Amino acid sequence: MKLLIDSGNSCLKWAEIKHGVLRNTQTIAYNDTDYLRRLQKQWSQLSQPEVVYIACVAAIQLQLKNLLTELWPTTPLVFIQSPSEKHGVTNAYPKEKSLGVDRWLVMTAAKNQYNGALCIVDCGTAITLDCIDENGMHLGGMIMPGWTLKLILIHIP
Repeated sequence: MKLLIDSGNSCLKWAEIKHGVLRNTQTIAYNDTDYLRRLQKQWSQLSQPEVVYIACVAAIQLQLKNLLTELWPTTPLVFIQSPSEKHGVTNAYPKEKSLGVDRWLVMTAAKNQYNGALCIVDCGTAITLDCIDENGMHLGGMIMPGWTLKLILIHIP
C-alpha cells in the first residue's frame, strides 16, 4: 500500500493506493486543535505503507515527518517539491520550488489528461489560476484569497 498525503492551507487529506486503486480518502481540518493526535490514531490503524508521498505546506512539514517516522520508522517518506521540469511540464518560476507543490501537481495531472493549452483554476482556501501552453510550458499564474477569506475580508469593519 502507498499512502498519499496532501497537506493544504486549511486541512490535510490522505488516501491509500492498493493494487493501483485509490481508496479510503480521508480529511481532517487544522481547526481541530487535536488534529495531530487524531491523525496518529487514524493512521495507526493502517497497515504499514511501502512508501508515503507528501505534498505539504511548510508550516507542518516537520510535525508530519515526526509523526510518520514514529508510526513507520522504516517507511520511506517522499516530500514532493516543484521541479524545473517533469512529466511534460516546464515550470516558469526562476526558483522552481517557490511554485506551490499543489499547483505543480495539478498542472502535471491536467497535462497528463489533456492535450493542448490549458488554463487551470483551483478554488480552495486560495484560488489559483495557472496556464500552460500546448508544449507544456507554464506561462505563469496567480494566487488570491478563496471565497471564505474574501467573505471574511469584506465583513471586517
